[in-house]
Amino acid sequence: MQKVVNRRKDREEVYIGRGSKWGNPFKVGEHGAKGECVQLFTEWICRGEGRYLLNQLGELEGKTLGCYCAPKGGTDHTHRPWVCHGQVLLALLQHRRAKLSRRAAA
Repeated sequence: MQKVVNRRKDREEVYIGRGSKWGNPFKVGEHGAKGECVQLFTEWICRGEGRYLLNQLGELEGKTLGCYCAPKGGTDHTHRPWVCHGQVLLALLQHRRAKLSRRAAA
């Protein structure tokens, strides 16, 4: 199962933190608590200015994602509450895989 890991503790294949195109533009403290910033990222990438990234999700397929806010040992999109925007990206990847699977079966 694909996961997002803490960049300080584990190795990633794709860095998704600030400075990368996958970074969360919403900062803890400035825009709210961690959970609020993850929710803002979800809205931003699904319905806001970040929608352009949805067409590029394939770049992350099968890769270990790295961010500074992911918990030690990593996590996937099934663990709640979400604590890192990387979990949002993983959920979107899962949705993308399911959609492609349905198309292939049709």
